[in-house]
Amino acid sequence: RPPTSDLAHVPDTLWECLVTCRPVQFWLSLNISTMAETGKRILAKAFSRTSMIPEISGTSLQATPFQPIPCLTQVRLTEPLDYETEVIKRKDEIQGDAFRDMLEFPNDDISVEVLPQQKRTEKSSVPINALSEAKSLFVKESVKCYTSDWHTVENKYEKYAGSFAKLQRAGLPHGLPSQVFQIDQHLDQDEPDETPLSPVKEQPAASKSGYLTKAPFHHENAFPVTMKTYKKKWFVLKQLLDAKYVLEYFKDDKAAVSKGTISLDTCTGLNKVTSTVKGRKHGLHLVMPGEKEPFGLFAESEEEIEEWIRILAVVVRPTKDAGGESRKLSESKDGLKPRRKSNTSVSRSESLKESLRNSMHPELLKYASETDPINAARRKEGRLKLFEVFPDLELSACLPQNSKPQPPFPQDHFNKRILVDFEDMKFRITAFMSKNSPLSHVEPFFTSAALYDANKGRKITEDFHFNLNDSAALDMISSVPSPLSPASATIPEDEAVAKAGNESSQSSHGRQDFPTFSKRAIFSVTFPNPDIYLVIRVEKVLQGGITTSAEPYMKATPGDNTKTAQKIQKQARGFCKRLGNYRMPFAWTARPLFKDNDLDLHAQFTPIYKQERERMTDEDLLQMLTLLKSDRLPKLSVIPGNVRISLREVQTDLEDVVTPTLLPVKPSILPSARTAPPIREVLEFAPLDAYHPHMEYYMHASYSNHLFVYPVSLKLDAHKGLKARNIACCVQLKNSDEKGSKPLTCVYGKAAGPAFTSSSTAAVLYHSSTPTFYEEVKINLPVHLHEKHHLLFTFYHVAVEPPKGSRHGKLPPVESVIGYSWLRLLDASNLLVDTNQLPVSTSLPPGYLSVLQFGLGKGFSGPRVEWIDNCRPVFKVLTRLVSTVNTQDQPLQHFFWVCDNTNPSQPAHDVELCRAIKGIHSVTVGSVVQFLPVIMNQLLRLVVRESPCAEEVAGHSLRALIHCVELVHKAHREEVLNTYLKYVFMTDSKSTHKKTVHEEMVIVLTRMLRRPEENVVAKLLRVSLFFQ
Repeated sequence: RPPTSDLAHVPDTLWECLVTCRPVQFWLSLNISTMAETGKRILAKAFSRTSMIPEISGTSLQATPFQPIPCLTQVRLTEPLDYETEVIKRKDEIQGDAFRDMLEFPNDDISVEVLPQQKRTEKSSVPINALSEAKSLFVKESVKCYTSDWHTVENKYEKYAGSFAKLQRAGLPHGLPSQVFQIDQHLDQDEPDETPLSPVKEQPAASKSGYLTKAPFHHENAFPVTMKTYKKKWFVLKQLLDAKYVLEYFKDDKAAVSKGTISLDTCTGLNKVTSTVKGRKHGLHLVMPGEKEPFGLFAESEEEIEEWIRILAVVVRPTKDAGGESRKLSESKDGLKPRRKSNTSVSRSESLKESLRNSMHPELLKYASETDPINAARRKEGRLKLFEVFPDLELSACLPQNSKPQPPFPQDHFNKRILVDFEDMKFRITAFMSKNSPLSHVEPFFTSAALYDANKGRKITEDFHFNLNDSAALDMISSVPSPLSPASATIPEDEAVAKAGNESSQSSHGRQDFPTFSKRAIFSVTFPNPDIYLVIRVEKVLQGGITTSAEPYMKATPGDNTKTAQKIQKQARGFCKRLGNYRMPFAWTARPLFKDNDLDLHAQFTPIYKQERERMTDEDLLQMLTLLKSDRLPKLSVIPGNVRISLREVQTDLEDVVTPTLLPVKPSILPSARTAPPIREVLEFAPLDAYHPHMEYYMHASYSNHLFVYPVSLKLDAHKGLKARNIACCVQLKNSDEKGSKPLTCVYGKAAGPAFTSSSTAAVLYHSSTPTFYEEVKINLPVHLHEKHHLLFTFYHVAVEPPKGSRHGKLPPVESVIGYSWLRLLDASNLLVDTNQLPVSTSLPPGYLSVLQFGLGKGFSGPRVEWIDNCRPVFKVLTRLVSTVNTQDQPLQHFFWVCDNTNPSQPAHDVELCRAIKGIHSVTVGSVVQFLPVIMNQLLRLVVRESPCAEEVAGHSLRALIHCVELVHKAHREEVLNTYLKYVFMTDSKSTHKKTVHEEMVIVLTRMLRRPEENVVAKLLRVSLFFQ
């Protein structure tokens, strides 16, 4: 706007009117770079002096008087044409149009196909009635994703979309070469198979190097000729990138910097020296333009100078002959020949009649009337259209392609998979358990294996429990009753509990085809590295101290140990009969799994080390592996023995495999046809973002809902009057705190036992009031979790030695309860999964979950509970959630909880909902990718949600959706978005909303573009392909 005081009365909207009027738009569309200043002067002069504005008529600028505008209003933005409305309005007119097929969409172009989900297992991973049992909105939507069919939109005529060059067409006729130009041939050096159509014979690049004596050049110094000297230099002939040749000379053959350069491109002549010059007769002269004398180069022999002349003759080509007359060279297949000049030239535009009329034989003109039509007809035979012969242009990467790759189906993803077969473990003490049995262990051993990453300091897989005992060793513990449950712990004579324990323990005994008898496992590793170790822990039935139990094995010799074996076997039978349900740590060993990120097939296990009671936890084990890697492992007690395994990498699906949830994988074998236990897949714990920032996340494709519990330590040494030493920790999952409530049978069993039990007991550390544990308890969580679901920890004192004076056949109870502790799984909408420090009570009254501490030492609410050590947290426990229907991401949990508990008719609830939607921006990229269908579907529902603040809710929902899409793009997981759009996304056909997702998205996006705020527009442009 011109800064003139006379224009103060002109409204600000005038410039908007000027820019929007067609003449000014056309004028502004001219070359702005050259006319900007001129245009400013014209407008300023028109306003300030003559009150005139430029107007364009045709192609010239004319001045018209300026007329005052009585009322100025902003120009209304033109809305895009509603295609569907126009087609319906002009339906009758279109029906009579001969080209209506080009205007209307084909009726059979779009079709929706329903595809059943491709399940990896023989049965669905989702429990029966899971959808009806689920109460949480997040769990419901997750279950729907794993049970609903896939819906795909197929375009029948999609192959005809896009560029004309991509349409189906007949190939090039046989014998017609593709067009390759000479300029392209120089650039594409890596395509030697393509030959140009031009008859130019491409000469190989000439090169040569050697010592020559250089005559003094005139341009090098200004001294007289008599003072110039001949110097021996190292000459190199080479070709530059622009195909020009130069002759460089150096001080010697080892010098890196040249002394000078002779450009052979400007050389006009190459002559051999015929006379002797200062005693040198083997030389040549290079004639250069602008130089009085040629450049002289001399060699030591005649053969050497002839070779130089032969090579330089290929490079140096004179452009004038001896007579000074210019000659033109024409390129042919035989080489370079002078082009002949013709006195008569026929123009390409002349017809045959015109050419014959001007020829030396006019009598041939009478044949032209017959020859012309024949030639014209023959020229049309086999002629192709220009664009069919012309090679296809490569489309830019930013343009949409009509041939997009098919996105992958939602499926479980595995990385490097390793099959490990645990074959045998031997100690020096062995014996024959019966007359017909082979040589075996004298007592049962319980083994488990897992993978540990010493570099990252974490456990990367769950424990795999496998059985290496024979049937005789298993018979020693087959009839042992299960430990008492808390509800009946005070009644040792409860036969019902013992009977139930016997039935559950014997349910799978003898079935060698049962998954818990498996000795083969598949470990999956996402990031292979040499610091990953396969660790095997060995336990045995509780018998006393670790050193006392291991001493006979450590002192055993390779010779005859019959007496020692019989003694240990007799003691073991007595302990197995009384304490068969309680185990003690015994030994451990490890071996590296990879070498240079490849599977190491020849690595050996370390010696079998005795388990140190001061180094029981996983943190202690990882520290030992770190020292083992650096060869700084301290001296440890070794138990003579060996472990034999075989391993190989698995590339394809094997037969007879079960998942970590014990579901058979396709292809499976019927239990009646099995000859060996199935192979078990071991669950890998996903790396955290802090460990691997470039972790490739994948969308969940199957149902899994596991909770891993790790009791760590218990400190009861400060409690006066409590003399518990051999402490066992029993873990159970309960859904009620009422009297007589029973635990849920959802704890995974161990080797050679039932698939599921109601409890799991950690290994007992003998004679310790502050025990540490390394037990891993795997729990299959129910579909619906409520506020009563909790983990109950019961601590027992186990009497290892039977009391003296007890009558035979009536032994006192083995265990006695010393305390309880519990942990809620839910707190409002959040799963309490983390490191927890809990107090321990000596009693368990009904309704114990309602006990709450007031704080500041003011007491508790609820039933009375007797606490150990004044309610101090003396018990430490860790929990880990591995679930595809529950999440640990608190903003995501809170978002779905608010969506499930808000009323659309109350504006106050919409305010809370908008806050929860904003919390989606804090969700981690791993949670967004893994639960992408659940999050996207819920956000799209909120876009069409009807409420008093629907516009604000839709805006926040779309911003959160754009943010999630951008997170996935930054993680380079675009294929996850394509999979969601192709198979999962579907508009809700049963919805009662009058709005549609696409209409509301267009309205909200248009509103965002008109009122750009923050970086929403920039994000939208980066992920615009998702909304196409």
